[in-house]
Amino acid sequence: MLRTYEHKLYLNAQQEKSLESWLRTCCGIYNRALEQRIKAYKRRGESINYYQQQALLTKQRSRIKMLGLVPLAFERDALRRVDRGFKAFFRRLKDGQKPGFPRFRSWRRYTSLEYVVVSVYANSETIRIPGIGNVRSRGRDIPTGKQKILRILHRADGWYAQVVVDDGRTAPLKLPAKTSVGIDMGLTSFATLSTGEKIGNPRFGKVSLRKLKFSQRRLARCERHSKNRHKAVNRVVRCHELIAAQRRDFAHQLSTDLVRRFDLIAFENLNIRGMVRNRSLARSIMDAAWGMFANFVTCKAESAGRHAVGVHAPGTSQECPWCGAVKEKSLSERTHQCPCRPGVTIDRDHASALVILSRAGGNRHETPAEGMASTDSPVTSQQVGPMKQEYLFGSPSM
Repeated sequence: MLRTYEHKLYLNAQQEKSLESWLRTCCGIYNRALEQRIKAYKRRGESINYYQQQALLTKQRSRIKMLGLVPLAFERDALRRVDRGFKAFFRRLKDGQKPGFPRFRSWRRYTSLEYVVVSVYANSETIRIPGIGNVRSRGRDIPTGKQKILRILHRADGWYAQVVVDDGRTAPLKLPAKTSVGIDMGLTSFATLSTGEKIGNPRFGKVSLRKLKFSQRRLARCERHSKNRHKAVNRVVRCHELIAAQRRDFAHQLSTDLVRRFDLIAFENLNIRGMVRNRSLARSIMDAAWGMFANFVTCKAESAGRHAVGVHAPGTSQECPWCGAVKEKSLSERTHQCPCRPGVTIDRDHASALVILSRAGGNRHETPAEGMASTDSPVTSQQVGPMKQEYLFGSPSM
């Protein structure tokens, strides 16, 4: 299995200067490669592929001194990004989606380098960066295995390295589910489980909104291209990175706790892009980060041999979890009642979680009226299990 481990780097002034220079050079290569493809098609109707640009880069490295200072694998990564951008563009065009033509990059937005060569990058307390050498680092111990990729990331709070390791293990076989849970994600509560538990919504973005607005106002008053503006930009970026880190930490802890407790986890396949078109709820929906949480649950369940199932979302709050009858409810109605069970009233989100579980093929839990105690007390991020600091390759890391 491929896993990504992240370490914080502690660079000296010369090492940091070298990496900043490499980022600018690779950004220039990216933009020139994109420009070459556009002009070749406009002027000659010719499509240039990755291998042609790679051969041209090899020739130019001997002529242009600046290109020879950067390790070749980092420069080829810039060409791969252009190639991936065009492949994704034509794929979306073929599928009838919004194409999204590849765009030129500002050097401020080109913040990572990738070295795709199998080697040994991580030692006990250092990361070896080709062309620079060993750099002090801090992070989790990286297990033995084939280290396939090294990424260097530049963020507002410093430099980071990500090492992609193939540990040689395969995903465990998925056994029949003995315990199961359905999850209804919302805004009042982050999630309601089919067991009756409610997970409180931490609203990290809303908590930090005042500080973020203050930083943005200071930025707006700064003179362009000044040192004070550069500092103000970093303050805004650090504020956004803190919010993102808090959301990621919460999603990691909660997903780890659920994977440890249940063999089958069912959740909604929400159309988040469509939902954020509602201007009244867009900020709250993005602050909840449902997509990140669902991705973490899926990755960790695969790694642990559990089942993670995304179900069709529309109608889960209108359907009765016991008889399947559809009853229209407005957003203000927060309870569910059905003639099939007279006198039984349960929370609307709890009923939705039961419907989600049944759509995934799991066993429905008994309702509070049938002997199961229900709790309305929210479960916070401090109550769930400890965070597991490792990411599957391809899962969000920033």
